[in-house]
Amino acid sequence: MEIADFAAASQNVSSIVHPLPHTAIALPCPPTPANLESNPMPIETTRRPSVAAPPPPIDYVRIGDAAGEYRLIRRGKHRAWAYVVVAFVSEICSVSTTVYDPLRHTKAAHNLDAAVLLSVAAGILLSVWVYHDRWRCIEAFASRFCFGTGRVSFLTAHLCMVYVPVIAFFYANYRGLRKLLGS
Repeated sequence: MEIADFAAASQNVSSIVHPLPHTAIALPCPPTPANLESNPMPIETTRRPSVAAPPPPIDYVRIGDAAGEYRLIRRGKHRAWAYVVVAFVSEICSVSTTVYDPLRHTKAAHNLDAAVLLSVAAGILLSVWVYHDRWRCIEAFASRFCFGTGRVSFLTAHLCMVYVPVIAFFYANYRGLRKLLGS
């Protein structure tokens, strides 16, 4: 009996019509709501200005640490506080030396202690004036030149110790000159 059932079933299989391999089968689609747009791409939520904004008026320019200028300066990945400290100490030394040189040729040269004390005091005061309200700005600028994570971090850390304080020193003096000129 089983063989007869199998033979009957095989005759019925040949009568089934299959669609061709690349024939599209139309399935009923659900109705689309009226508020659904045809392009489901997300809408850009943030606007990107195509033209750069004009600079703010001179009255509203924020200069110095107290005004938050350091937040607007492009920074690097690494901090540069130690390098700015080295630049500050070298600023004190260079200003003290610059003040001491003319004092050597005056009557103050007879009293060596007074000449050194006066030059060091002038170096400290002038350096504090240069770095006052600009320390974070100098640190933010100098941080762009710091690098050193990875396999060669020991070497790069020592290279940074050489040139980043020099960059911070010259940038601080540039900012001090701008401070002197009133901008």
